[in-house]
Amino acid sequence: MPDRRRHGDRRPNRPPDDRRSDRLDGRGDDRGAVSALVAVLALGILAGLALVVDGGRSLGALTEAQDIADNAARAGTQAVDLERWRTDGRPVIDRDLAQSAVADFMAASGLGDRVEAWAVVPAEGPDADVTVAVEVTIAPNPFFFPGRAVTAVGSANALDGVDDP
Repeated sequence: MPDRRRHGDRRPNRPPDDRRSDRLDGRGDDRGAVSALVAVLALGILAGLALVVDGGRSLGALTEAQDIADNAARAGTQAVDLERWRTDGRPVIDRDLAQSAVADFMAASGLGDRVEAWAVVPAEGPDADVTVAVEVTIAPNPFFFPGRAVTAVGSANALDGVDDP
């Protein structure tokens, strides 16, 4: 019988137990299965971490927008029509002066690139003539995923004298 190695047959010698039969009966080669599982779990953990970080940044932006809106409204309530206050004895907001005061506050806040929009919105209710409401929209500055802008409304009332809390 001729020697197969001499005649160029380069087939490797197979052990007596054929590995193909192992695959058919469920006892196949599992090398690398743990690596795939670790990669999928790591990707899921990173995605969850990214959502937590971006969610925190969105909540921070909402808090910042609320703070800006409240302080801008407080600045607007300083615009009291003094002549009407002297005649009526009740503070009434001068809307044009309030708009100007809010614009000055927003310019001085140094957040011009983060604040997307702001507006003095009409106040409603029985105290509408002494209330300034400001709506502020701010971008959350996301780290991983694109975020959407958050909006907050702050309002303040002009009061005559000091009231007990």
